[in-house]
Amino acid sequence: MRTKIRISSIIVSSFLSITALSPIANAASITPYRDAQVENTAISNNHNYVIPLSKIQRSGRGWSPEKVLDVDAQVTRFTFKIPRSNDLSEVYRFYLNQIKLAGNDIIFECNGRSCGSSNAWANNFFNDYRLYGADDNQSLVVVQNPDYYHVMYLNRRGAGDVMVRIDQVTPAIGNSANPFFQQQLSVFDLPKIRRFIEDKADGDRYFAIVTANSNTPVESFEKAAIYINDIKLGLGTRLQADIEFINLGNSDTTLYGEDKVTFIKRQ
Repeated sequence: MRTKIRISSIIVSSFLSITALSPIANAASITPYRDAQVENTAISNNHNYVIPLSKIQRSGRGWSPEKVLDVDAQVTRFTFKIPRSNDLSEVYRFYLNQIKLAGNDIIFECNGRSCGSSNAWANNFFNDYRLYGADDNQSLVVVQNPDYYHVMYLNRRGAGDVMVRIDQVTPAIGNSANPFFQQQLSVFDLPKIRRFIEDKADGDRYFAIVTANSNTPVESFEKAAIYINDIKLGLGTRLQADIEFINLGNSDTTLYGEDKVTFIKRQ
């Protein structure tokens, strides 16, 4: 069972500041809203994180944003609970002003029903039932700077209190993601690759850029060629018809990551 942590705002602010200065976390500190309780904190290293860039919707048998970035990263999660007497929009602006620092860009934002199902965000994406509330009250924002991302989700629960989830996502070195990619996934995650292609609009065509990590450039190209062959076998003739695969080996892994398939829409 996950331990619930309740500590004062002063201690929380100090903890977050220390986390920001830690060599394993580059994200900025976050000051809790007045009277906020910290429900839990968690830090995960070498974690595969899906950054949402669109509303959540049904995908096959589950729920998923149509457009995402898939990165290997260190993830620091914070969940705040604010008493029911507080204004929802004021809480949203308070945290947004902190994560949207000078030079940071909002790469996705939605509010209310335009985000999709709150139940799906809470239980399928964030895996935290406490975030569930009315679809009309929810907000999601993704902020990027050169070193990390913030993913923030906020909603008012049926009991009236406001829940705020903030994930600080610091991609591993050589695994930075580009918000203009349609999708970036692990070459080993064939179910997600299939789902992305199955859900694309009719007539959409993509370049699929495949990278691999190995000891030498030649070995990397050979390894990526195996990845491409395995993906094609898993997709079948129909699903790969509008996909042009490009083997990059270990070239430009700073942009495309290692052992990744990156989809870029063709004009």
